[in-house]
Amino acid sequence: MAIVRRVATLLCSALLGGCLTVGPQTPERRQGDHLVQLLLKTDANKMVELSLLASRAQLRALAQQLYQHNPSRVQRPGALGMEASIRLLFDSEHDWRLPGLQGRRGGAAIKLALDPEYAGDRVFAFVAGLLYMVDVSYGGKSEFYFYESPNAQLLYNSARNLELAAWRLRSTVDADGAPLLRSGESGNPGLALQFGKLIATQDNLSRFITAQGGRLVRRVLGPLSSAVFLPM
Repeated sequence: MAIVRRVATLLCSALLGGCLTVGPQTPERRQGDHLVQLLLKTDANKMVELSLLASRAQLRALAQQLYQHNPSRVQRPGALGMEASIRLLFDSEHDWRLPGLQGRRGGAAIKLALDPEYAGDRVFAFVAGLLYMVDVSYGGKSEFYFYESPNAQLLYNSARNLELAAWRLRSTVDADGAPLLRSGESGNPGLALQFGKLIATQDNLSRFITAQGGRLVRRVLGPLSSAVFLPM
C-alpha cells in the first residue's frame, strides 16, 4: 500500500507540475487544470474537503455569535474589531502569527482567552485556538488527492477538545461569578448548535476515515471537569 501511495503521489506531482504550472494561464488551460484536479480526486477526497469547508464555516458563524454576545471585547486595547478579526483569522495567510496571543496556539490560546488576568480580545483568542485545532486535524491542508486523507485520531481529538472548550466557555467565571465570555442568554441555543454541528462534522469524518481502512482511534472517556486538551 505504501508503494501504491508513493506512486500516486508522484503521479499527482507530475501531472500537477506539468499541467498546472507550465505555460500561460489561458481560459482553455485553466479549464484543463480544473479537469486534471477533478480526475486526481476521489469521492472520499471531495468529502474531506467539504467537511473542512463546513467546519470553517461553522467556526466563522461561532465567532460572529461570540462577538455579538460580547461587544465589549472589541473595545479592548489592540482589538481589531469583529469584521477585521474574522477576516484575519479566516481569510489571511497568517501562519498563526497572530496579535495578542503571546505565541500561543490551540488549547493554550483557549486557556489564555479564559484567563481572568487576560486583558486582550478574549473572543479572538478563543476562536483562534479552536481554528488551529480544526486546521491541524486536517494536516494543515485544504486539498486532498488520491490516497491522501486526514488523521482520524487527530479529527477525534479535535472533536473532544471542542467539547472541552465549549464546557469551559460555559463554566469559567470571574470573581463575581459572571462569565468571562458570554455565550448567549439562557435558553438561546444558537452557540450550542454551532458547537454541536462542528463536533459532529469532526466526529463523522473521523469515523468515515476509520471505516475506509484507517487505524483504529483511541477513545478517551471521562468527565469534562477533569479533562485536558488532547494533543494535536
